[in-house]
Amino acid sequence: MTRAAEDSPQDFQEEPTRLFAIVSWGAAATHWLSKVLNAHPEVLCLHNPADSWLRLTGTPRIDDVTYMKIVADAGRGYRAAGDCHGVWASSIPRMRAKWGDRFRAAAVVRHPIPRIASLWSLANKTGFHHYKLDYRFLREVAPRELAWIETEEHLFFLHAARMPNNVLDEVQVGPLYRMETLTADRNEVRGLLRHISGGELDFDPGTLDRVFDRTVMSHAGREQAQRPREAFERFAGWQREILAAALDPAARAIYERLGYDLGFL
Repeated sequence: MTRAAEDSPQDFQEEPTRLFAIVSWGAAATHWLSKVLNAHPEVLCLHNPADSWLRLTGTPRIDDVTYMKIVADAGRGYRAAGDCHGVWASSIPRMRAKWGDRFRAAAVVRHPIPRIASLWSLANKTGFHHYKLDYRFLREVAPRELAWIETEEHLFFLHAARMPNNVLDEVQVGPLYRMETLTADRNEVRGLLRHISGGELDFDPGTLDRVFDRTVMSHAGREQAQRPREAFERFAGWQREILAAALDPAARAIYERLGYDLGFL
């Protein structure tokens, strides 16, 4: 039997007109966002399957450019295909070099304090071992005023407190979208879709209304994100000390330009 006879017509459909990556280090409603984008019939948005592959099989993570080639192949028949939360910011320049204007990227951010609180809560449920951190490296990069850090709990929290500094790389990726706005404003989601599709796609308002109405993130996520000061005050004294020392001043300036209040930190 020939290859042509074995394959279905789907296999010969063209790859998507647009490829995209939405960069995020987590705890920023990316599962919800992927679900929303997949509600558009011309969009295929994967949510970091590389992490599942590593966690479930132990197989090393594949190169991001190779991964995006797989996404493009899986997205045959769609007009836009991409990933949310599964591509590193450092890989974006290579993707732009390979696909040019066919590829679009953006980043999703969230107020650092509730975001760290979400990551800390998840880590306490799954166990710190799930993250396979380099604790020797964390001891080496700990600020001098945090020389007292020693336990696994302390070091993991330092890791969490350093994660918001990724915004220094994310700002180079493309437009920054606030999770708090995406989960509350349908027009912001439409703007994101227009960006990653090169202006080719938009949501039918009725479809977007139905997606928002059947998800809790648009309500609960927004409510939680509006209480950063309360989240900060719930942390123990040693955690607050780490938070104050770990946030890079340049990263803090970016968050404040985005409208996030960090005056209590």
